[in-house]
Amino acid sequence: MNKRILVGLFCFMAVIFSGLAYANPVITAIPNQVVNEGSLLTVSITSTAPNNGGTVWSLLSFPSGATLANVSDTQATFSYTPGDVTTSSIQFPVTVQASDADSSDVKSFIVTVNDVSQPSGNLSKLEIVDLDVKVGSNTDKNVDNNSKISEEGQPGDSVTFSIEIKNIFDEDVNDTEIKDVSVTVTIFGIDDGDDLDEDSDEFDLDAEEKDTVDIDFEIPMEVEEGIFDVEIRVEGEDEFDNKHELVWELQIEVEKDDHKIMIRDATLNPSSVQCARDATLDVNILNIGSKDEDEVVLEIRNSDLGINVRDTDLELDEGIDDNDYSKTVSIDATGAKAGNYPVTVKTYYDTSKQSDSKTLTLTVQECAETKPVVVITPPEEEEEDEEEVEVVTVPPVTTGTVPVTAQPVAPTTFAVRDTTTYTAILIILIVIIVILLVFAIVSIIRRR
Repeated sequence: MNKRILVGLFCFMAVIFSGLAYANPVITAIPNQVVNEGSLLTVSITSTAPNNGGTVWSLLSFPSGATLANVSDTQATFSYTPGDVTTSSIQFPVTVQASDADSSDVKSFIVTVNDVSQPSGNLSKLEIVDLDVKVGSNTDKNVDNNSKISEEGQPGDSVTFSIEIKNIFDEDVNDTEIKDVSVTVTIFGIDDGDDLDEDSDEFDLDAEEKDTVDIDFEIPMEVEEGIFDVEIRVEGEDEFDNKHELVWELQIEVEKDDHKIMIRDATLNPSSVQCARDATLDVNILNIGSKDEDEVVLEIRNSDLGINVRDTDLELDEGIDDNDYSKTVSIDATGAKAGNYPVTVKTYYDTSKQSDSKTLTLTVQECAETKPVVVITPPEEEEEDEEEVEVVTVPPVTTGTVPVTAQPVAPTTFAVRDTTTYTAILIILIVIIVILLVFAIVSIIRRR
């Protein structure tokens, strides 16, 4: 009985081991890979042995240029050499399949390619996903890193960099915010050998979030023709205090017209006169063309005001030295009628070829006559001294043995401030006294 049980167990285990030896293909988990641009990446991929042999290895998703070589039924080799990347890092999903006649298995992993131009150890998760550059009235769209902006600028042109930034952290894997993101654009050496640089305001980006910033410049009037380097630097810090930095490098070209004598400034001071009829006109002209000029003419005219200025044979060099000329004209509008007087300013090259013009208006107003204002100051009222008025007390009148006493009146003091009031009070008091005297006499007579 025991022998039969042992034989049965042996046969059962033999079947189990036989099944394991010839199981369906199962690919071993493949870790994610990191490689620098231009470097060869090789990954050995293994699986269990299939039941019937003849494993077929294949790539279901992969970056361009990647290959998968079949080494054996249980092994394959993935190979990939990435080219240059335009961002600090970029990720590619890779999916591998191993199959035999009965079944198959699939495994995936991520290949991250780093830009070796980034500082060592900087695996930035900031990415420029779109860049448009407007130069003057024309726009170069979808500009790439390490490229030249197709639109050429001229002196005085505005330049706007519209930069779309993305946080490329995967919100499903590691939902990480990058804080205090800032963008700095620098144009090197364009301003008489000095750099021009502008910064954006700081902003935050959640994982997979994008935002666009605009940074504006103006090409200097005094600039040399040529190609200038541009740097776009994006910086931020994630919530774990890791720094993220991205740098793009571009070029912008400045070209000039062959001949261009520009009126850089023309100012009337004052622009409106009235009684005083004197004014000044300050003019500054600038050669912003690509040629040296030795027959420049500046013309300033208004016949009604007697302005007739024509400076000839002016020499203005190309570039940033000895390239401008200034003129101040005094204007006397003493005899001019009220009205508006246009003053024209024009520039010419080769003596007679007009290059630029500008019109300013001097306004002359009537001089209104002003009469002197006479101010009459009224005399100050003299304040009368306060006087005290004492009411006289009438002594009692006695006839025979019956005394008759007048009702005494308490002395009263008044502050008298004007003559009319004083007189009125005095009259009233006298009338009262007279009435009392009459009353007293009548009373005595009746008693007799």
